[in-house]
Amino acid sequence: MTDPASRPWRLYLLLLLVMLIWSLNFIATKIVLKELPGPLLAGIRIPLAAMFLIPVYFWSYRKHGKTWTNSDALRMGLLGLVGIAANQVLFILGMGRTTVTHAGLIIGMVPLIVLTLTAILGHESLSLQKIGGIVLALGGLGILQARAGTVAGPTFWGDLMSFGSAFAFSCYVVFGKAMVVKHGPFIPTTFAFFAGALALFPMTLYFGWNFDFSKVSLAAWCGILYMALASSVIASILYYHVLGKLSASRVSSFSYLQPLMASTLGITLLGEHVSTALIGGGVLILSGVFLTERG
Repeated sequence: MTDPASRPWRLYLLLLLVMLIWSLNFIATKIVLKELPGPLLAGIRIPLAAMFLIPVYFWSYRKHGKTWTNSDALRMGLLGLVGIAANQVLFILGMGRTTVTHAGLIIGMVPLIVLTLTAILGHESLSLQKIGGIVLALGGLGILQARAGTVAGPTFWGDLMSFGSAFAFSCYVVFGKAMVVKHGPFIPTTFAFFAGALALFPMTLYFGWNFDFSKVSLAAWCGILYMALASSVIASILYYHVLGKLSASRVSSFSYLQPLMASTLGITLLGEHVSTALIGGGVLILSGVFLTERG
């Protein structure tokens, strides 16, 4: 008998839900940033997500046993400094200085950045189609910058931080692949989040020491909870569940929906401005990512 949970249409629905959760994370971040400074938000979100990951870690531990060594723990912790601490600080600071539409498109370039890094390391060759896709996406990024700072919302520095966030996460993916293959996805993720939380503790203490938390609204706290639990934990569990049942290429094809969903949500829920530069740059970026993945 076929496992109902593994029926393709249900798996596709789960993937759509994952993309929606991650897209709404952009909106939640924008809402919370109205009441909390970016560094403090990052310093709260990461340890909160780390605590939510503890049950997932022990579930994985009971299933597979202890598979990590002290050197593995050190490596996973170092990966957390880049893939979690730097990634989230840059993402949140960038979101405070750009729009959801710009950030969604820029962070959607992660597959392209991962490909470039693996090629530099000699793990993958670049075909002419892949090189063309990279050039196309970078051209789209340049078009976005042609209007950055000229209309309310996006700025050069905000977009640069968003790109830095995408680059940090791409490094985490490339250099953390061996740990994921060896231990599964959740043990390295838990180590990384705890390392990120420890690294950001001094910054969190600095920004939170004199901050009046009593003025933070319930909506903002719900936003923080959403970012830590739904986006960081629940969506990741669903994603890896689907990845275990569908081919990687089929799953990656859904990644194109995230920047489109995030941009649509930013326009409809936050009233973000739609410009010809946004449309043209977005088309080039998504086309470039598509070419590199299919090349």
